[in-house]
Amino acid sequence: MKHPIYMSDVIVFINVWLIFFFSFIMSICAIDSEGDWALYKVDSTWHSNNPEDTVPQHLIDINQTEWKLEVEKVQGEIVRVSVTIYYLNGTKKHEIREGNIRTGSGNLSMWVIRNNLREGDIIFEEKDLKVNSTRELEFAGAIRQIVYAWFKQKEADGNIWKYDLFWDKETGILCGELMTTVSTEGGYFSTAVIRMKIVETSLWEPSGGDFWFLGIAVTILVLVLVSVVFVYKHKKFGKRRKHVCSICEENSTNFILNKRNRT
Repeated sequence: MKHPIYMSDVIVFINVWLIFFFSFIMSICAIDSEGDWALYKVDSTWHSNNPEDTVPQHLIDINQTEWKLEVEKVQGEIVRVSVTIYYLNGTKKHEIREGNIRTGSGNLSMWVIRNNLREGDIIFEEKDLKVNSTRELEFAGAIRQIVYAWFKQKEADGNIWKYDLFWDKETGILCGELMTTVSTEGGYFSTAVIRMKIVETSLWEPSGGDFWFLGIAVTILVLVLVSVVFVYKHKKFGKRRKHVCSICEENSTNFILNKRNRT
């Protein structure tokens, strides 16, 4: 027995398809496996109103460097990453960072936080740091939902440190950091700024032609819908043709019978 295809069946199919597809997209955008990575560009600037001051060596060394973060282990709330710094002179520095993304314990620092935090949420339970806002910003070639926080602290020597931090809301990975230091000494002041920004990552694709699987999925969906509509119309036309043929056959039979009766 053949079952007819109803439009309600088509709608249910489309809904199931969309749920499956977007669940697939969400599943490939989380830090949940070894091998996830992110590449950062770091630069520094410095200014002083003291003519005898010189640029601190650590700012010279860190300027125009590349930093690569690689996920080595994710076990519950414990995340371990490796950080490699590539200097302009060809040398590199490698270190391991590990910590609890809920409490903030360990030396993971700000590299990874919990995902899907909202404005007002506590970032680390052991530190007085909350999410100031969420916003859309472009990082690593794509518009992302970003978790933003900032804090300021004053050292005993009078130096003031200000941090602006940006994380990807969906994955929790650090997207950018702006560290500003204002130092005062003998009536003079100096300002140092270090900027870090993510430029590439395996966690999402750049916008524009990058979501190739989206194009494939849409193409498949369109082909399926066209096939469904074709089958639906073909069956409808077949029934109509069969009905017309039966009418013609009936008329033809009546004509023959009438002719015989006349003779």
